[in-house]
Amino acid sequence: MVRNSFTAFDVETANRNLSSICSIGIVRFEHGELVDKIHYLIRPPENCYEFRNIEIHGITPDKTEKSPIFSEVWALIKHYFQGQLVVAHNISFDRSALKRTLEHYSFELPEFEEVCTYKLSGLKLDTACNSFNIDLNHHNSLSDAEACAKLYLKLLNGLHPIVLTISKEKDYKSSTPNYHEKIRKENTLPDLENSDTTNPFYGQNAVISGLFENFTRNELAVKLCSFGCSVSTNIVKKTRFLIIGKDYGPAKYQLAKIEGLKIIAEDELLTIFDNVRKPNVQTNDRGVCGDNLFQGLTFVVSGVFTNFSRDEIKAAIEKHGGKNTSSVSGSTDFLVAGENMGPAKRQKAEALGVKIISEAEFMEMIGLD
Repeated sequence: MVRNSFTAFDVETANRNLSSICSIGIVRFEHGELVDKIHYLIRPPENCYEFRNIEIHGITPDKTEKSPIFSEVWALIKHYFQGQLVVAHNISFDRSALKRTLEHYSFELPEFEEVCTYKLSGLKLDTACNSFNIDLNHHNSLSDAEACAKLYLKLLNGLHPIVLTISKEKDYKSSTPNYHEKIRKENTLPDLENSDTTNPFYGQNAVISGLFENFTRNELAVKLCSFGCSVSTNIVKKTRFLIIGKDYGPAKYQLAKIEGLKIIAEDELLTIFDNVRKPNVQTNDRGVCGDNLFQGLTFVVSGVFTNFSRDEIKAAIEKHGGKNTSSVSGSTDFLVAGENMGPAKRQKAEALGVKIISEAEFMEMIGLD
């Protein structure tokens, strides 16, 4: 297969289910030359979105309400995948989303050869693009696909990215792939009260080893804790799972095999997460997931409000599946800010990159505007 003739693609999803592709971008290169660019907005099942996803890519239910469903689009794009060399950044996510969405419509994933530019570069897409001066509108699926393709060609030609700065955003304390961030203590404690007792992680203990394409180590720890699973840095008597990523510790791997632990790689873990606690999908008139609107999201409510009391806002959050906490932390998703809110909370939220929303914005989120 000619290595510089390939398809690059990227997908965005509407909610936590990998079968919820809402956008796909495809670029086709032949002998190193761009020959095709395709972008589709897609109406996901039930046109159901979650705010965490909307925050990432900016696609909302109204933008896809009249878009084709994926099965209609697939007939037009299948030939870009079937038997081709397919390139993506973090391809395990994009391939898994493609596979799950195809399965939702009773199609099979076609056979193709794949290349992951994350594995080749060891860098996040925006970091790699900055190094090579490649234009990128991150989380626009067509822009991501085209940037990934250009990155692949650079790497194919033997060029190597030069990283001049160390990023400290969201726990990525180094731009190199060899940094194993320390898992913070507050991210190791299980949420036994709010988690589904039937999921396979509930009441268990897991050890995380290595680096992951779809999570930082702390993000993965928080995810496991939300399923009622405690996280340890070393294998202990109560450990049942070893979660392994790139450059996992060989000593931990060998001990896990000796102890008969369940060893889970990232691809398998994504599948488990996709199947655990799938929402009982309901949608409001905006197409955003109804009773599970805030599932997996953590809120802090502070200040004085015009239309509601703080307790009423907290009740609305819990009604829609969200969680209330009293203090802002790295796991906080939204700070609902009223009048006379303490400045310390705002400053901490801004420092941690927590989304700060007004009462009016909260009302719009729950469809009361």
